[in-house]
Amino acid sequence: MKNAANAKDGTRRNSFTALRLILAILVVISHAGVSSGHYFTFSFGLIGYGSLAVFAFFAISGFLITPGLIRDGFSRYIIRRSARIFPGYWGVSILTLLLFATIWGKWARREEVRSRLRNLLAK
Repeated sequence: MKNAANAKDGTRRNSFTALRLILAILVVISHAGVSSGHYFTFSFGLIGYGSLAVFAFFAISGFLITPGLIRDGFSRYIIRRSARIFPGYWGVSILTLLLFATIWGKWARREEVRSRLRNLLAK
């Protein structure tokens, strides 16, 4: 017998996607305000909506991934999760590195690069 949360085609469906999207948008708005210097004053008591959205997003995400962890066991779950996440992670990292290297190479002088590297590596 299939779980009630599973659709007819076998895919799992839940109604948390829209809520997670709204929470993610609140976090982005909160970060944009801080980054731009325009602090938003909306808050829930002493906790800002951005912080509250982060807490709620992680709580919902934990709720959603726990059944897979319980069903598959820790090691199988980590292997499957890594196989799904790391290819995209490495692809985006390499693309970002290549893009950054291209832009940096056009704009930076060798003297500047050495100076910045010394500053980064200085103790």
